[in-house]
Amino acid sequence: MFSENRAAAPGWPMLSNTPCSTSNAALTPGSVPTDAADRASSPDLNSRTLQGPSTKEWARHRETIISLYRQYPLKRVSEIMRRYHGFSASKRMYDKRFREWNVFKNVNGEERLRVARRAQEDRASMVNTGTKGNIDQDDLRRTIRCARSIKQVAKKPQTKSLPVSPNAACELPSRSERSSISIPDLLKDQENTQSTAVPASPGPGISTHKALSSSSSNPSNTPVSSPGSADEHTQDGSEARSSSGSPGPGLATYKAQLQNLARSPPPPIPSDSSTHTIGIITLKLQQYLDWQLENIPEGILPDDYLGRRYSDASERYWSTIKDAIYLIKISDGSMEDLEHRPDRRAWPAFAEAGCLAAEAMMSHPFDFLRNLFATLSPANTSVRPELRGILLQFLGSEAQSSLSPNHPITLICQELQGDGDCQEVSRRSLQCMLDLFNNRLRRSRAVTFRLLDSLATLLRRNGEFHAAMDIIVELLKSCRQAFGPASDEARTVENELAHFYMSIDECDLALDHCMSVVTRQPVVSSEGTTVFYQDGISAHTMEDIAEIFQRRGDMEQCVTWLERAASIALSVWGPRSIATGHIIDKMTGLQRQFGKDLLRSAMLWEAALV
Repeated sequence: MFSENRAAAPGWPMLSNTPCSTSNAALTPGSVPTDAADRASSPDLNSRTLQGPSTKEWARHRETIISLYRQYPLKRVSEIMRRYHGFSASKRMYDKRFREWNVFKNVNGEERLRVARRAQEDRASMVNTGTKGNIDQDDLRRTIRCARSIKQVAKKPQTKSLPVSPNAACELPSRSERSSISIPDLLKDQENTQSTAVPASPGPGISTHKALSSSSSNPSNTPVSSPGSADEHTQDGSEARSSSGSPGPGLATYKAQLQNLARSPPPPIPSDSSTHTIGIITLKLQQYLDWQLENIPEGILPDDYLGRRYSDASERYWSTIKDAIYLIKISDGSMEDLEHRPDRRAWPAFAEAGCLAAEAMMSHPFDFLRNLFATLSPANTSVRPELRGILLQFLGSEAQSSLSPNHPITLICQELQGDGDCQEVSRRSLQCMLDLFNNRLRRSRAVTFRLLDSLATLLRRNGEFHAAMDIIVELLKSCRQAFGPASDEARTVENELAHFYMSIDECDLALDHCMSVVTRQPVVSSEGTTVFYQDGISAHTMEDIAEIFQRRGDMEQCVTWLERAASIALSVWGPRSIATGHIIDKMTGLQRQFGKDLLRSAMLWEAALV
């Protein structure tokens, strides 16, 4: 994936050759390496052409063009696209597309944000409401208020143990009528909701935190069937299927489809459907989530049960799916063969994750539905849109066999398969979940945080840059007040904010936020060295820092940060993790390119994956 960057190998006297290196070299950007090809003659990009590439062709090559444009001058980008992709366009055509995509180069940050805002306003004024990029402004304003409401509850996060009377019951607010699907105004009198849900001790000597962990690992404590599906599959039957851990009958077909997809070229991206209705999805969401809220285990706060509860199967399944989709996206347009592309790790990972799908949807339905709309959105799978169909088909099959044919999750998976890859379906479904939970819970931090974080990321991927930025900035302020500036919630949101700045090449701002995410306070230890967090959030963010330095041409710092990320990844995720493998692949690929002194280090890191 680095074949296009053939700069002379820099001298690295400060870089250790062992996998345990955590060099604290100064964060000074190096000069961008030059490429002899940049000086080669190329056809005049200003020449007029009667007919350029079609809209589908632009969409097909969008990620490749943007990735190349961030590394090379436009002339070099045009030459690469013409030589290796058979894609020819004039400078004017490229400039027009870059404006539409909000991709900027050699423009100051203020101007970039101004142009992005103007493009957002232009999209909002389109008459065709089915066009990608139309978020309702009332929804946006209410979503911002929703983000602000997180910090209005008690500032201290709940402790692991919540001792109160064991006789206290968990009362839920009565079901409210909804005339429309919109984000509610959450600025309510908090005193009126203090008795909404009173925590009760699950038993003598057992903390609420332990009860939550126990309920996540034991699917029998989790509601898995709605009232409408009880006739066909009893809850006992569902529990037995969940405990067995055996995959459904569709796993073999699912793996075969993935193998065929890995070997086939991606087709043109279909256009969004402007007429598709999400009435069935929102109806099933309302029925199922209302039913789930009414069946929260006694003595546990709904916000804790849905937002804070941990399920190992759900975490492993969606982490694998997210990482695999990411590898496929960065492999798009790669000129390497399949055996050397990053996505070579993605296809086996999809197949292995299939064994966890049924348990993931049964042990944590809230997280499953949230990721179903966010992670499997058309925008996130646009590089290989047929992959989304395969995943949804398999999940629908697993839901049908593990839950029931009429279960809301089964019907939602089936309905998403026929949504025509309409971006609005995913966005409005997430907003529907936000509406339902906040109407019922009145006060929630964990649930609201998770949904808003997913919604902001989805809007960014949809091209709704301005709306997504407004939400994520407000959410970061709220998380710092409600959970604390060093909390996982605040660090996760700040890393997402860094992604926003990276998407517009505002690398200085992105680096500042990334350093805030990975650095512990106090910044310097008693030994005089910088102290970093040693968790998954830090590992992913260090990979982002490495990418920033790679864009600047400072390959020494790039490898240094990849070494730090790899060391944490091995400790947190293990050598078999797809994320660990990708980080080490990226690092050793650079080490092998830029000097024989690093070959031994590369071999040691690669041996760690065996």
